[in-house]
Amino acid sequence: MAYSNRYKALIVAISQLQKDLLPGYFKKNANYSREYITRTIAYHILVHAEIESYFENRAWDIALTAIQKWKTTNKANRIILALIAFSGRTMEKPPDSIIPDQPSQSDRWDEKIRLNKKVSLAVGDFFHVVHNNHGIKETNLIHLLLPIGVNADEIDTVLIADLNSYGESRGKFAHNTSQVYSATMQIDPKEELEKAKKLIKNIASIDKLFNNLILEIK
Repeated sequence: MAYSNRYKALIVAISQLQKDLLPGYFKKNANYSREYITRTIAYHILVHAEIESYFENRAWDIALTAIQKWKTTNKANRIILALIAFSGRTMEKPPDSIIPDQPSQSDRWDEKIRLNKKVSLAVGDFFHVVHNNHGIKETNLIHLLLPIGVNADEIDTVLIADLNSYGESRGKFAHNTSQVYSATMQIDPKEELEKAKKLIKNIASIDKLFNNLILEIK
């Protein structure tokens, strides 16, 4: 299976974070210095950021490719249909006239009668979703994937569970850093590396879905 350049870049970025932040070897008793606990916290948070950026960039690239194809051919594809269907906008019936009742309604009337306007608004809505995304949990992924045509039953539920867990841990590490140094909330570099590797490996299934959508558009 061919991976996207963006997925390859994700792998490189995660590998570099490991080199920069994690120990060169792991202790059996997991008794690390405060410095390496801090480094491991940073590793977890930055891995989370890289994964978040990956999903956002790929989703937006697919939406952008779809709208460019629409503008060129004036033919709808699955991504365009999904962007409209999941935009949250009301699917109104056409008005009784192409001419607005009042001149002040002109802008609003375009939204009622022009398909291009409806598509543009849906794309704008999705851009807002991507721009304001902050996380990698299930709710984040649903709002990024379904509007670009990914079918819900194609998403790996094991990956969703792992992303939820990783996102929750990220929140704890970011907002309760002082507790991580206590015995009740320790963080282990080896475990963090294994979690990250598992996530990156399983994200390949989503990368395949993204690649298939790009092929559909072309």
